[in-house]
Amino acid sequence: MSEAERILDVRNVHPRGRHPLIFRELDALAAGHALVLVNDHDPRPLYYELMAERPGQFEWTPLEQGPETWSVRIRRLGAPDEPRTVAWLREEHRALAPRIEELAVLASRLSSAAWSKESPAVRRALDFLRSHLLPHAHLEEEVIYPAVERGLGAAGAAATMVRDHREVEALTMALAEAAARADAQAQEGTVEAAKRLLYSLHALLRVHFAKEEEVYLPVLQRSLTPEEDERAMAVLAAHEGEEA
Repeated sequence: MSEAERILDVRNVHPRGRHPLIFRELDALAAGHALVLVNDHDPRPLYYELMAERPGQFEWTPLEQGPETWSVRIRRLGAPDEPRTVAWLREEHRALAPRIEELAVLASRLSSAAWSKESPAVRRALDFLRSHLLPHAHLEEEVIYPAVERGLGAAGAAATMVRDHREVEALTMALAEAAARADAQAQEGTVEAAKRLLYSLHALLRVHFAKEEEVYLPVLQRSLTPEEDERAMAVLAAHEGEEA
């Protein structure tokens, strides 16, 4: 086993917790690194889920195929020396993705009867959107999208992605208003409005992240010069310093 490869044995992990754990570990892998997954059944369902959720990001190599133990090497694709700006965006997505998934989980729990219990969670979701997600979007517009447009040689190519950001802002504002109405009177209609907005945010953000991962990151990977990478990272570091 190489230094860029380690073993993840999930045989003693509860079945319901296996896939979330595996995805967390895979998302944390650096480009070019791999892990060897060890399981007590054929991981083929995981393969289909991985190819659907992270298309083009991982290489799957079976090593042992039963009858008692199955193992597979899963390697993150991409050059180990990818631009730091690309690595920054991957890490941002890795950190934000679980919070985005929580939006749909929260929506599934909402009802007029459960509102008083779940209202604090809605407030935490709003805080995440305002304090973390939207600042991330503004940084992308300042740093990432101009670099993508230069790489494509097409000014304005990122306009549709910026439009996604404006929609996220509008949905976040609407969610805050719906939550305030539900706090005042938790009727079915007011709570259902908050529920629909959470589901809408979840769906929009998942598709938006997928477009960045599948379309924009490859553009940055092949076109970002070392000088552009340094300038972009200087801006990103300055913003992170302001938030510290």
